[in-house]
Amino acid sequence: MKNPIHKFFYINRFGQKNRIHSDFHFLYLTLQFKSIIKEVMRIDILSVVPELLVSPLNHSIIKRAQDKGIVEIHIHNIRDWSKDKFRKVDDYPFGGEAGLVMMIQPVFDCINELTSQRQYDEIIYTAPDAPTFNQKMANELSVKVGDTVSVTVDDKTAELTVGGIYEQYIKNYVFISPKLYSEKFGEEPQFNMAQVVLKNPDEQTAFGEKMLTNDKVAGVTYLSSGMGEIEDMLNSLNMVVLVMIICAAALAFVVLYNLTNINIAERVREIATFKVLGFYSRETSSVIYKENIVLTLGGILSGLVLGIFLTRFIIQTVEVDNVMFGRDILPTSFVFAALLTFAFALIVNFAMGFKIKKVNMVESLKSVE
Repeated sequence: MKNPIHKFFYINRFGQKNRIHSDFHFLYLTLQFKSIIKEVMRIDILSVVPELLVSPLNHSIIKRAQDKGIVEIHIHNIRDWSKDKFRKVDDYPFGGEAGLVMMIQPVFDCINELTSQRQYDEIIYTAPDAPTFNQKMANELSVKVGDTVSVTVDDKTAELTVGGIYEQYIKNYVFISPKLYSEKFGEEPQFNMAQVVLKNPDEQTAFGEKMLTNDKVAGVTYLSSGMGEIEDMLNSLNMVVLVMIICAAALAFVVLYNLTNINIAERVREIATFKVLGFYSRETSSVIYKENIVLTLGGILSGLVLGIFLTRFIIQTVEVDNVMFGRDILPTSFVFAALLTFAFALIVNFAMGFKIKKVNMVESLKSVE
């Protein structure tokens, strides 16, 4: 008996522009068991809608082939590998385009699990046959899905339609299928680099040394070493952000304290009048407290809105050509900023309460405005 040949089908659903496409894309994993009597082919299909495939795969020639043991078809629901509690596999496109796209994580985990169980001779990832640009490059070129761009390779220029925009934070790439490359540039693509993912990262050194023994391999680069440098850079950046947050918080506290202090100093005769009229200290202080709370809430709302634009401006300013930072602001950031500012307002009110109690009614009423 020969080694089994597996064929793998991946059925994907992707979004483009203002509509959601539900397309069926097949990725063959053929598995043939050759013996003296018969040949068996195994086909695995990944889909987010496996129910739709049950009927067409159980009729006609395919049905008879399964009954005779010539082919085995296994359908896998991609949602079974989702880490979301609602088994979600869709996500919004990076950059805010309309429609939905597939998450890569469930598909990646599903394929990893299947390939760990058997060896596949062919895995076909189906996708739109159009080049995809990363978000950084799309922003620099001011293009969106459906736009046409000119791409030059070795003095040959071709007009390509943007088929998708993907999220990538380091370096800029344009992905194009070999078939489309041949059609547009009139020649077969020359592959000069291969990216390899090892199941056991500890074997990367031995793998690299083995590859270098091949005369056709010019060099080996380990991405893990670069990841360490990136992590150090991000840690340093996080420290800078933390210092900025502390400075902003201290500034907010100082501003609130000074404004409240000036407000009380300018209204000392009014506060003294309240006391003369028989108002309790708590009632007198509540007038100042309520004003501070209202002003604080207004400042929080306006600050959150302005903070969105300021954050985007800062991110775009510090970015370099080959690096892009995420534009998304977590909801927890808004909550944390609002609670921190409100807490400062309460602390200032508490501190100013003692100053209001010390206001001398007689001296304050004698003072000339």
